[in-house]
Amino acid sequence: MKPIRTVVTVLTTVGLALAASAAPAAAAGETTRTGSLTGTVRIYDFCGPNVSKRLAGTYDYVMPGKLIIGNPITDEPNRFHLAFATNDLAAVGAVGLDSAVRLNAGSGPVTLTYWRLTTNGTRFTGELTDPHLNEAAAINLFNNQQPLIPCRPEMGQLPMPLALAAGSRISGTADSFDLKAVTTDGMAELGLHFTASS
Repeated sequence: MKPIRTVVTVLTTVGLALAASAAPAAAAGETTRTGSLTGTVRIYDFCGPNVSKRLAGTYDYVMPGKLIIGNPITDEPNRFHLAFATNDLAAVGAVGLDSAVRLNAGSGPVTLTYWRLTTNGTRFTGELTDPHLNEAAAINLFNNQQPLIPCRPEMGQLPMPLALAAGSRISGTADSFDLKAVTTDGMAELGLHFTASS
């Protein structure tokens, strides 16, 4: 079975850079569902009194996406492999998820596992246990809108992919899931639900 690749990212000194703009492609034998990701996103900043953290805004979220569930990739400890991506990964609000990825390291191929997934009948639950920031291999991302100048959004903003933090959770079935996640910088909080339409 071919590994599923949703997003490839590079960590640089200026932050995360998104290097893909298409939803994942399914391999033979995998279950693919397209539908809508909806819910609420809460954005925070440090622009409150005495540079304190505050809620900067809340917005309703709607974005089409694709869920793929298949066999675990090589050396993935989960009973199945999960990948999800919104259709345009360059768009503000884009989400990319992948339970594990196989990479070519200097010493040879290595599998990085991000999510610990468990099953109960047709339902699954999962916890993001390691975003793999230390390996410069963060692929579970939310594309946030960041001000060019802190606390001055009127001076312009730009999309910035942020890694989801360890402890983020997912639960659902092959047709729908709920995602409760926070980015590693604590600046975005996601409460999202995917419902398949086909």
